[in-house]
Amino acid sequence: MGRRFGFGSLLGVAGLGQTECLRGLDELLGRRILMEECGDQEERVLVHFGVAYSFSHEKIRQVVHRRAFGVLEGGGAPPTELARHALAGGLWDEAFGYSVATGDEAVEMFAVRDAIVHYERARGVVDTVQRPGGGSELSIPVLEHLYTQLGRVYELTDEWEKARAAYETMLVIAREAGVARLEVVSLNHLAAFLFQYEGDLATARTLLEEALKVAEEAGLKEALAETECNLADVTGLWTGDFEHSWAPVEKALTSARDPERPDLMARALTALTRLKLFAGRLEEAAAHAGEGAALSRELADRPAAARTELPSILAGAVGLSAS
Repeated sequence: MGRRFGFGSLLGVAGLGQTECLRGLDELLGRRILMEECGDQEERVLVHFGVAYSFSHEKIRQVVHRRAFGVLEGGGAPPTELARHALAGGLWDEAFGYSVATGDEAVEMFAVRDAIVHYERARGVVDTVQRPGGGSELSIPVLEHLYTQLGRVYELTDEWEKARAAYETMLVIAREAGVARLEVVSLNHLAAFLFQYEGDLATARTLLEEALKVAEEAGLKEALAETECNLADVTGLWTGDFEHSWAPVEKALTSARDPERPDLMARALTALTRLKLFAGRLEEAAAHAGEGAALSRELADRPAAARTELPSILAGAVGLSAS
């Protein structure tokens, strides 16, 4: 139900028979809770009865959308429909959650443009609730997921400035909230972006060194291991000294094996494969690639939410390991 709607929409939301709904409609019109509008020709076709209705007050419309959301959520409606009603009803947490879920579904279906629409709608909710009097606060993990996904889909559509802005926004949120892990994630994403799309090795290295320091001070072992792998990639390419670059990666691999973390192990094996390949250590590179490929196939079967959100510096890293 948008700004204007037809009698069919009223029937569906009210859950009444046609005669009873008509009687109720007359009463609502008489009390001026609903208003009757003629609309243009296209709109009359849309509402079927040649007459469109609208709410006389925004608060009334909001309450009805909340009612519609409750009915539709219980009936298993698709996330995109639930997100629309939650947004119109001022249900910010639900609007955010279903918008992100719809964006994730679109990504899984490679409908990247559709994903952008849903993620941007979720970001609009963030802007609303963060304003004074917004009435809600979203958790750091969900914000991390939103801005990570938003950056990725903009990369996939070659909208570089928007991708960079998403990662920079995530970094601002992290620093304002004082959340070390999110700051490390943001710095890694920005470094990966600068490396892959701008070829700026110097700035990428500086950002990763900053991320490494934050991770060490906060005792973030997993984020530290990821950052060490990314820094090794950049340092190796920056200096050409691949043999010295893989020492921290081997350390990260040892840490990932105990306790066993397949995602971190695969990331470290990818970096080792690449560094030893560049150094001419082909047999060692092949061994690392074989183990990394097996772990990558295992990770591919896991839900997206269970995978690490830290990026690899080099795009297509898993493909390099598999080959």
